[in-house]
Amino acid sequence: MTRQELEQYIDNNVLLGNVVTEDSEIYREISKSFFLLNMQNQLLGSVCVENIYVKKDKDNKIHLTYYAREDEEADLGNLIDIIDAESFVYSENLKVISGKSVTKIDYGAFSGLPLIKIDFPNVEEIELDAFACTKLQDVTLDKVRVLPSGAFARTPLREFKGNKVKVVGVGAFQWCRELKRLVLPRVEEIYLQNQANIITKEDIEILMPEDCKLIR
Repeated sequence: MTRQELEQYIDNNVLLGNVVTEDSEIYREISKSFFLLNMQNQLLGSVCVENIYVKKDKDNKIHLTYYAREDEEADLGNLIDIIDAESFVYSENLKVISGKSVTKIDYGAFSGLPLIKIDFPNVEEIELDAFACTKLQDVTLDKVRVLPSGAFARTPLREFKGNKVKVVGVGAFQWCRELKRLVLPRVEEIYLQNQANIITKEDIEILMPEDCKLIR
């Protein structure tokens, strides 16, 4: 399916009323979990395409609101702009994911999954705990400028390259015990928390500007 075909499919189904409502089975099922309130609300108005729930916003951006497939690998191609909060929460088999058109990944989208590799070359924004508690080893996030708190917390990541990262939030790499190298050539501020913040460890090579501010 091309981007244009997906947009037309969404538009047609919205006109026909074939969207997720509060009476939908999928909505009721997710509503049973108190911890998935964000996901519950974002599902409203979504259209299902091959067990992937999507919708368009007022800016014509396509959101992935819930991924209901059991794939080990997923390529979103040029179809998705924004991955919504917790939208992959039940993807217990997912190990590899990519998406060329994705520009934003919301709160906890992939948290707790067995993800090993991600490839999002055009993502500019990620939110709290986006990849926390995964098994990440291979990361491509070429355009991200801010690494928020918990972004990669408790992952076996050994190396991270953030050529455009300017801010590293509190605990972005917290409890990343395998981390050995950080390449942050443009970073301006790194926020430190406590001993659990991996950036304070002496056995990690950090390539960053001399004038980078370490803020406690």
